[in-house]
Amino acid sequence: MTGGGGELEKSLEQTPTWAVALVCTVFVVASLLVERGLHSLGQYFKRSNKRELYHTLEVIKNELMLLGFISLFLTVFQPKVAALCMPEKLNRSMLPCPYVPLNQETSTSTEAAAPAAHRRLFTTEEEPPSSSSCSAGHVQVISVEGLHQLHIFIFVMAVIHVCYSCLTVLVGLWQVHSWKKWEVEAINEGGTTVDEALNPKHIKLDPGQKFAEGRIRYEFLRTSRTGLNLDSYVYSFFRQFGRPIYKADYLCLRAGFIATHQLKADYNFHSYIRRTMEEDFKQVVGISAYLWAFVCLFLLLDIHGWYTYFWIAFIPTVLVLIVGTKLQQIIIDLALEVRGGVKKIDILSMDNVNNEVKAEKRKVVFQPMRPRDDLFWFKKPHVLVHLVHFILFQNAFELAFFFWAMFEYGFSSCLLGRTWMIIVRLLMGYARKILNP
Repeated sequence: MTGGGGELEKSLEQTPTWAVALVCTVFVVASLLVERGLHSLGQYFKRSNKRELYHTLEVIKNELMLLGFISLFLTVFQPKVAALCMPEKLNRSMLPCPYVPLNQETSTSTEAAAPAAHRRLFTTEEEPPSSSSCSAGHVQVISVEGLHQLHIFIFVMAVIHVCYSCLTVLVGLWQVHSWKKWEVEAINEGGTTVDEALNPKHIKLDPGQKFAEGRIRYEFLRTSRTGLNLDSYVYSFFRQFGRPIYKADYLCLRAGFIATHQLKADYNFHSYIRRTMEEDFKQVVGISAYLWAFVCLFLLLDIHGWYTYFWIAFIPTVLVLIVGTKLQQIIIDLALEVRGGVKKIDILSMDNVNNEVKAEKRKVVFQPMRPRDDLFWFKKPHVLVHLVHFILFQNAFELAFFFWAMFEYGFSSCLLGRTWMIIVRLLMGYARKILNP
C-alpha cells in the first residue's frame, strides 16, 4: 500500500500472523525477563536481610509501573488527543523552536515524514491524522508524531533515571565500604583507638584537619556573635571538593556515637552507617509527584530564546555546593563536640578469655556526640534529603533530555541550544556527579 511517494502504515488485518506473533513474543519475553530479574533481586535482598535495599527496589518497581500506565494512556487516547484542534494563531507563540508556517513546514519535511510514519502505532485511515482533519484556520493541538516523540521522551527519562538511581546506590555503597578498614582497625585495637581519635598527635592529619583541631584551642572561632560560624562554612565549602569524610572525623564520630548510646567499644559503627544509608536510598530514588510537576513546568517554559534547558542546569549545580557545604559543616560540628569535650563516660570493652566474657570498664575523657535536628536547616533533616533527591533527579533528567533530543532531532537541534551551551551543561553535569556521587 503506497501513496504520496512513500509507504503508509498497514493494519493488523494486512499483517502476516507470523510477524504479529513474533513481535508479540519478543516483547513478552523481554518483559518477563525484566520482571523475573527484579523479583529475583528482591528475593536476594530478603535472604540477605537487606530490607532497606529491598524497599529501594520496590520504589524503582513502582516507578516502572507508573511508566507503564503513562505509556498505556498515551497509546489508548492517542487518536482522541490527535483529533483536538485549536486556532492557528495559538500555534505561533510559546514554541521551543522558531515558528515555521504550516505549509512551509509540510513542504520541507515531506521526506522526513515518510520514515517517521513507520513508528506510529495503529491507524484506520488511508493517511495518518494531520492538520487537514481540522477546519480552516485551525491546527492540531498535538500531532500523532508529536505524541509519539513525547512518549519516547517520557520512556527515556524514566529508564535513565532508574539506571542513574541504581548507579548512585552502587557508588554510595562502595564509598561506605571503603570506610570499613577504619572500623576493622578500631575494633582490633579496642579502646586505644578511641583514645587516638581524641588525641590528634596519634593520627596523621591533613592540613584541613589541623585547621579543625586548631579551632578547639580558639573558642572565639567556634561561636561568632552572629552564630553563623563563617570560618567553618568557608572551610566546609572547600572541604567538599576532597574526601566525603576523613579517618580522624570517622573515629571521632564513632567514639561519640558509642559514648552517647553507652555501647561496647567493639561496636560495629560501620554496619550502622551502611544500614542508615540504605534506609535513605529509598527516599532519594523514584520520581515523586513534585518532580513530575517540575518536568511539566520545564516542558511549559522550554520556549525558544529563553534557553530554559541551559539555565536550569545551574539549579542543581548551586544546590550540590550548598548541600555539600552543609553536610561537611555537620560532620565538623559533631567531630569538634567529641574532641573538645571534657566529660567522663564509662565504656564497656568485652574481651574473651578462656571462652569467658568479662567486662572491663575504661575511663575515657571525651564529650558524647549529640545528633539533633538543630544541625539541619529549619530543624528538619528531611529538607536535606529532598534536596539530594531533586539533585539526583535533575542530573538524570538533563542526561535523558540530551540523549532524547540528540537522537530524535540531531545535535544541532534548537532544543539543545548552542554548541557552547551544550558543552557547559555537560561539564557541569560531570562536576556534579563528582561532588555528589
